Amino acid sequence: MKKLKPIFLLTIACFAFEVLFAQADTVFWFAAPEITENIQTAPTPPAPHTDRPILLRVTAFTATATVTVSQPANPAFVPITLVVAANSSQTVNLTNWIDFIETKPANTILNFGLKVTSNNLITAYYEENSNSNPEMFVLKGKNALGTSFFIPMQNIMNNWDFYAVPNPLPSNSFDIVATEDNTQVTITPAKDIIGHAAGIAYTITLNRGQTYSATAINRDAASHLMGSTVTSNKPIAITIKDDSIGGAGYSGCLDLAGDQIVPLNLIGKKYITIPGFLNDPTTQPTDQVFFLATENNTNITINGVLETTLNTGQTYKRASNNEVLYIEASKPIYALHLTGFGCEVGHAVLPQIECTGSSSVAFTRSTNENLFMNILIPAGYENQFTFNGNPGVITAALFNDVPFTGGLWKYARIPVSLTDLAVGNGVIVRNTGIEFHLSIIHGDGRSGCRYGYFSDYNSLDVTITSNANNGKVCENTNLQFFTNTRNALAVNLNWTGPNGFTSNLVNPIISNIGVAGTGTYTLTANKFSCVNNVKNLPIVVNPIPTPNPTSNAPICRGSTLNLFASYPGATYNWTGPNAFNSISQNPIRNNTVIQDSGTYSVTATADGCSGTATTRVQLLTTPNAKITPSTTNPSICRFNSIQLQGFIGSPPIDTLYNWIGPNGFNSNTANILLPNVNFTDSGTYYLTTRFFGCSATDSFKLIVNPAPKVVFPVIPSVCSNNGIINLLANDTTGVIGTGIFSGNGVVGNNFNPSNAPIGINIINYSFVTPLGCNASATQTVNVLPTPVITMPKRVGVAVGNSVPINAIITGGSNNSFTWTPTTFLDNHLSLNPLSTPTRSITYELEAVSDSGCISTDTIRVEVASTIFIPNAFSPNFDGTNDKWIVEDLAGILFLRANVFDRYGKLVHTNFGYRISWDGLYNGKPLPEATYYYVVTVNDGKTIKNYGGWVQLLR
Repeated sequence: MKKLKPIFLLTIACFAFEVLFAQADTVFWFAAPEITENIQTAPTPPAPHTDRPILLRVTAFTATATVTVSQPANPAFVPITLVVAANSSQTVNLTNWIDFIETKPANTILNFGLKVTSNNLITAYYEENSNSNPEMFVLKGKNALGTSFFIPMQNIMNNWDFYAVPNPLPSNSFDIVATEDNTQVTITPAKDIIGHAAGIAYTITLNRGQTYSATAINRDAASHLMGSTVTSNKPIAITIKDDSIGGAGYSGCLDLAGDQIVPLNLIGKKYITIPGFLNDPTTQPTDQVFFLATENNTNITINGVLETTLNTGQTYKRASNNEVLYIEASKPIYALHLTGFGCEVGHAVLPQIECTGSSSVAFTRSTNENLFMNILIPAGYENQFTFNGNPGVITAALFNDVPFTGGLWKYARIPVSLTDLAVGNGVIVRNTGIEFHLSIIHGDGRSGCRYGYFSDYNSLDVTITSNANNGKVCENTNLQFFTNTRNALAVNLNWTGPNGFTSNLVNPIISNIGVAGTGTYTLTANKFSCVNNVKNLPIVVNPIPTPNPTSNAPICRGSTLNLFASYPGATYNWTGPNAFNSISQNPIRNNTVIQDSGTYSVTATADGCSGTATTRVQLLTTPNAKITPSTTNPSICRFNSIQLQGFIGSPPIDTLYNWIGPNGFNSNTANILLPNVNFTDSGTYYLTTRFFGCSATDSFKLIVNPAPKVVFPVIPSVCSNNGIINLLANDTTGVIGTGIFSGNGVVGNNFNPSNAPIGINIINYSFVTPLGCNASATQTVNVLPTPVITMPKRVGVAVGNSVPINAIITGGSNNSFTWTPTTFLDNHLSLNPLSTPTRSITYELEAVSDSGCISTDTIRVEVASTIFIPNAFSPNFDGTNDKWIVEDLAGILFLRANVFDRYGKLVHTNFGYRISWDGLYNGKPLPEATYYYVVTVNDGKTIKNYGGWVQLLR
């Protein structure tokens, strides 16, 4: 594949002040949705929808950021690297790679996932910046990653293709990107999607950077994918998209809506919506909020009134009517907010307001159209904003109370003039006192709307750790605590603990802690709109252990040395002479030698604390007597050999040996070899060693077990598509045991040539007795290749036309073939004959290899002779003749119909292998009258038009 070379746009803004988090991160993952590229055909259409340009907008904060845009799963994509100066923004134009970025086609694993990385904190968002179908997808960094998601969607507006035939058709979808290899993703679609039925879970496997699109089959609002669920074994990110949505009373606009969503662990129970500027037509309610329940019996209260109760996966729609809404739910919900200008819309997943928000946010002005900031902030902090360092743009006078919050929250809808922010320039909005929420609505009622939230969706989650090992620390050491508030503002800390400990420090230290410091240390963190975050950390202060070592010394060489230590709950580490070491509490040293004399040291460790002590050991001279067999199993098979070694280590040269055993066996060597053993060799072997009057003994019991012999007959050659062959082999000695066949294509006692590779395959037969004695034999079987036929199961043709039959034969060797029957074929000796049938017919193709292996397949040629065009229908919903339906009898002709009224106005168009009309125009019934049609028929060879009239009766 040709390498893709990077380009990017100019740096577009610079700001000069400190900034903290604003949905900022150093790693962002994104699955870009497929957007329609509309080919305009209507006589007086709106502006055509397009899917470009696509832009990535990046802002750096207090530190210069080196940013890399890559596709980890696509080696053909050359990573784009740019340096973004501190407090500035840049835009990367990705349009050149649109066919390698948009997640298409649906139900396909693709290598198109985008990864944006930076060495310092940045914010990033993906923008579809066309003039007539724009939208922004705010990237949420680590807050986008999770393993459990519900899919929120709107359910009132259709994905339209009214004025033209879009390319591709606009759709409702959610797109997934994996962040790690071997990610198992389980999807349960709420409605039918391409390739999968509603309500049936299925699992796909994605590698790092791979993407997948779940796309609704139908484009009506009721078929959207709200309530679908996605789970995974590793973190993923999900993008939702609603392309070219319109209808539901929002005049004649069509617009793109989408966002990157958050997982279940980041949704909440409280939300506030600020309305946009939807007012076309003026009688239509403005923005809508769609609530998705994730648990049963979820009560939703809006502005103090209980509105509805939802169960898991259900969606509830609420129009705001230009009001600010304060939403409370009894259980966690998703809140999807749809707003815009005129009748042009966009939507975004709302952040829950409890313990969330950002101290700084950044965005870029895309056009000279309307740009509004909607801001939420706790009361009392509305006078601490700066706009690119200017405190005069966002002032306290612009804020109002959020109803039903008791004055705790303020909101503002602030227009941003071209003077304050020019086209192509970026801005950083900051509050020095506390975190806030900010969204932008950008566009107008003629072109389209961009809508996105730039607030951090994470909650206050203080974590505490210490330098203690698993919560345990030794006495007389320093204990230090560490607090991580994730840079949250206005957080108060209060530490308490044993022995009167208190502190308000972030990382307090207790020096030379004693055992009285054992207990639970508690940190209470609190801030506005948060439930107190209380974290407990149990600490145990342990004393230094004393092991008190002793032994059974003095002992003779060759005897067993027993070492002893005692401390409750301790682990031990012994060291001593002659490279001795052990982790047992009371280790044993067998067959000791003089070199084992000396000082033994033991370290006792209890709960991470260690103490060391020593003991002295003296050994007296004594001989070795230890039988060590060459096998660890005292039972050996008949005719095998075994060696018995009569010492360990290097014995003194004056040591004497005396062996006695079964069948009159005796020997005076240190080691004995028993070759080719038989049943008479079974029994106990005794060894006595002597050294200067000291003796030692040992014994070993040998058991000789029967051994099998096997035969395995020859297996003849077989074709790869032959049936299963029963394998025959057996033991000839009559010994009890189990025989097992193994090799390619072998299951149990059968060989399946279709599961084995072509050519010589080795099959092994192994017979094992219950006592482990075994024998084996092998045979080979030659699997001959069978021809493989590839051709379509069905083709179609209009009567009088011809259709090619394209067959391919692979596999086999020197294959021959035969068509049956040969009727209507121009050349039955060709794999690709031309059929000119006068009736539908089925052909069988048989292929035979030179080794006699045979395969067959069939193809059906369907002949369409006529189509049926009714001249009347009555769409009165009585269940009879409610639709005007045109179809051919064979179901193979591609049809297109245009219907006109008597003035020549196009009132309906449709296409497909079966077309219908329900008598509606723009969703409303047409009057009873005569209408005129043109039906175009295309079988892939010829195109023919049929004209006529149809009577619509009421």
